[in-house]
Amino acid sequence: MSLVREKTRAHQPSSSKPSTQSDPPPQNVTSSPASLSSSIQQPPKPTPQPRPPLRSTKSQLRTCFSTELQPDNNTTIQQTAPKPAPRAINERRALANQGGEKSNGSKSASGAEIVDAKGLPKPGVRMQTDPDVHRRTPTTGRQMETFAVQGQAVRLDCDTDQEDTEDTFTYSWTKDNHTIKSSPRLQLQDSSLWLLNTVLSDSGHYVCTSRNGSESTETSIFLSVEKGQCPRAPETKLALEGSNIILACTEDPTEILGKLLHMEWLKDCKPTGMEGSKISLHVSMSSMGNYTCMVIFGYDGQNYTVSSTIELEVVNRGPIETPKVIYPRNHTVHTKPGVKTKLECSVFIGSEKNDIVESQVYWMVNKNFTVQYPQLRENLTIETREDNQIYGTSTLFIAKVLPEFFEVPFECTILSPRGMDMGVVWLKHEKPYTIQATLTILLALIAVVVVNIVLFVFFRTDIILCYRQLCGKSRTGQTKVYNAYVCSCHGNTPGSTAEDLALRILPDVLEQKHDLKLFIHGRDDAENVADMAGVLSQSKAVLLILPGSRSANQQEEESAIPLNPGQETLDVSHCSELYSVIAQSSVPVIVVEDGENADYSLLPESIQSIIQRDRVLRWSPAVQPNGRFWKHLRYHIT
Repeated sequence: MSLVREKTRAHQPSSSKPSTQSDPPPQNVTSSPASLSSSIQQPPKPTPQPRPPLRSTKSQLRTCFSTELQPDNNTTIQQTAPKPAPRAINERRALANQGGEKSNGSKSASGAEIVDAKGLPKPGVRMQTDPDVHRRTPTTGRQMETFAVQGQAVRLDCDTDQEDTEDTFTYSWTKDNHTIKSSPRLQLQDSSLWLLNTVLSDSGHYVCTSRNGSESTETSIFLSVEKGQCPRAPETKLALEGSNIILACTEDPTEILGKLLHMEWLKDCKPTGMEGSKISLHVSMSSMGNYTCMVIFGYDGQNYTVSSTIELEVVNRGPIETPKVIYPRNHTVHTKPGVKTKLECSVFIGSEKNDIVESQVYWMVNKNFTVQYPQLRENLTIETREDNQIYGTSTLFIAKVLPEFFEVPFECTILSPRGMDMGVVWLKHEKPYTIQATLTILLALIAVVVVNIVLFVFFRTDIILCYRQLCGKSRTGQTKVYNAYVCSCHGNTPGSTAEDLALRILPDVLEQKHDLKLFIHGRDDAENVADMAGVLSQSKAVLLILPGSRSANQQEEESAIPLNPGQETLDVSHCSELYSVIAQSSVPVIVVEDGENADYSLLPESIQSIIQRDRVLRWSPAVQPNGRFWKHLRYHIT
């Protein structure tokens, strides 16, 4: 919306000094005079007169919308004029420092440029720090619009100097050079013109003339009535992300025609649940959008709605990159007097090239600069990493560690216009190793070794089995078809526990649970000696099951154990042939004693001579499937 006010004295001659401000001709908008026929009269053709000079208005058309800042002085931005004033430039620079903007231009959240390369606001943008800026918008010299929605009401305000004088003013309105008179739909209220239930043909150029004696002032307004629910936003306001702002609707609700009934706020034409003449916002990126203040009032028995919209854009508050000492923060270095050493300091400088020039990285020793010590020399290395992040490494070379360097702070400091940071290094004497410390370390190492040996001895079998299972490696490293060749030559004792161990228990545990493969006599018999020799060559070990002495009850239980159908005990001649083949082969022999006092006399001397004591295991029916017997047995045959 743009306002143009003309003031001229009745006796002013046509040769008066021309104004320095130009006034564009009013826009010609075609509208139907029928909607205003009852209230507009055609005036007589006026005598051509010289156009009076123009000057800026002091107050603007009140649009039922304004912004104010909360007392915390957070800054917002308002688009009002095409040319920035010096004060606006200073305000922009202050806002840039607050928000961490760069001096080479800035953008709003929507990507629009706000300032140019010199740091000046671009035409049409001004930085607002004064809550009353919206009431003092200067005339731009071009026709602006105010917007209304078809079917709603709109108020046009006439500019006056009534606040500066006690004189009485009279007002007259024209639309497209047609005089407007009051009617049920067009109401004159003091200096305001109310259009109730607007129609599209109400769009046009309105001029209000206020007279005070010999002086007159003209206010020029262009009204655009459109279809829809919410009017267009005549201006865009910008606010910094993270700031707090107040959006104010009607400045004085008492100026509403008739009785004020309700005030509510919409965002993008959707209800927000916020009511009242003012709402407070903590600005975030999601705050961006069109805010419409909708005022419902009652007049002459009817309810009307007047609305005004403003577009709020959010400027992303960029992070302020402050310099930082990464290492050291508070570090201790042990050294000796008279030796040569160096201290390093890693710092983050910034992401702009100017940061390198404006930043200083230096060392201080006990609050003294290093130039006071000829033994000290500094060196700074700059490195640019990804995303243009600039880092530096400052090295302090100490040619000779002096006694006064101990127990005093060596401070690495980075200083720039964005801030400063510091890290500290302390030099301390090296502690010589004493005999007591050496003995302590030695005893600790011995204790660790002993503990590891004890653990390995007790859990050797478990560790090796776990290793073989995980790595898939056998004890011999050879690939065999069978893990074991099982033989139970116990004479004429059918149904014994030894036979049950060989034919039932061993397959259940080793084959079913541990996925091993056994060749068992009585189940997988070979037809001749040649076949037995071939089977032995494909076996990792031979399991010989020997019966032990049993009690009477155990012997009765053994006689009650039947053999499976088709299974027979081995005769003596067959066992002799088998023992001969085993003795001639190089397959390890593992003896499983079935109980105590196993009868080794059942074995020939050729077999007894190759039996090793560490390969003798004793079986008991009380042994659990995960007991040590089975672990040792798996250790020997895998």
